[in-house]
Amino acid sequence: MNDIEMKPSQVIVRSIQHTEYNLYLHGEIGSPDDFMEHFAVFKTAGEGDLIRLYINSPGGSLSTGQQLITHMRECQAYIVAVLGVEVASMASAIALEADEVEIDELSTMLVHSLSYRVGGTENSVYTQALFNNKLNERWVKSTYGDFLTETELGDILKGVDIILDAEQIAERWNARQQSRCGCEHCLDESEEISEYQEGDTKC
Repeated sequence: MNDIEMKPSQVIVRSIQHTEYNLYLHGEIGSPDDFMEHFAVFKTAGEGDLIRLYINSPGGSLSTGQQLITHMRECQAYIVAVLGVEVASMASAIALEADEVEIDELSTMLVHSLSYRVGGTENSVYTQALFNNKLNERWVKSTYGDFLTETELGDILKGVDIILDAEQIAERWNARQQSRCGCEHCLDESEEISEYQEGDTKC
């Protein structure tokens, strides 16, 4: 009986595990202590993982929101913001830090300047107001500079609220993604997003 010649395998199998996280940003954005689990997920999630961040919030604390944004920027996972009916103020800034957005036909976004309270002597109030005015302009431009038009940015700095419906959100998101990259992949993704159209200091 002839020996059977065994050929080496031409198939190499490697098992890679990825994790999907579902986070919820609902209600007012308050103390950073309320978001320690969110921070932990952004720190823990690795490349290849997916984070779906469901947002339905009237906004809230600037300092807490900026901590969330910092963690999102440092996160290695792919982040998808799922926009609810109310994505207002600081919540809108957080949504814009995601790698991708999912928009429902009832999604809305409210954008406006920072709001704050000052107290103390007349000179102290004046000094704080000047400082906050510069802070507000810097924050608005860095957060919404490539998302809103120049006219809209000017209106916000004048104290006007900008309210966007689902179609307007998609249009501005698509335009921003194309201006940032312009590659064929991003253009394809933008078309996919637009398909739906057819069928402390507080912010």
